[in-house]
Amino acid sequence: MQLEKRKRTLLLGDFNYDLLSTKKSVKNYKTTIKESGYDIINKIHYNYCTRETNRTKTILDRVYSNLKQNKFHFAIIEFSMSDHKLICFEIRNYTPKQKNYTPKLLNSVKIQAINYEKLYTIVKSYIKENNESDYSVLEDYLIKSINQSRINEIKKCNPVNKDWINKTIIEGIDRRNALWLECRKNPTDTKIE
Repeated sequence: MQLEKRKRTLLLGDFNYDLLSTKKSVKNYKTTIKESGYDIINKIHYNYCTRETNRTKTILDRVYSNLKQNKFHFAIIEFSMSDHKLICFEIRNYTPKQKNYTPKLLNSVKIQAINYEKLYTIVKSYIKENNESDYSVLEDYLIKSINQSRINEIKKCNPVNKDWINKTIIEGIDRRNALWLECRKNPTDTKIE
């Protein structure tokens, strides 16, 4: 049965089995749902009917769930635009498990980067200690500091997306363009194919 294969499911709808009925078919239906691991969230009582006429009260609309650890808020609301009442349903206090998502990577590339905090610290201490007016000395020191501040990092590259365009599409575009040129040359020719 399809229901047994579903791990986390809410099933909602108008099932046209009246849960208030005492018929054997309805009892079998309820048993099948229960054996599949689902609970009926609706309260099965005349006060909680989802369709009401002058002569009948029925529960045709309902919610099933196999979420055993969750609490639900369920309400039935009068609705003038339909012969059925609305079902308001929400899951209370549910926090989904966080998935450890790691995207598949095509490759990793080693790159050299500069640790700017380290560079700033080196240059700042040099400026405090030396009051030189010779810019060539400062330039040499900056180059030396930049080299000292280099670090190796690994850059992760996402996989390249497959091209959506293929040979058949390109041939179709070429054919369309050729037909358009023929049509422009001979606008009254109805035999262009």
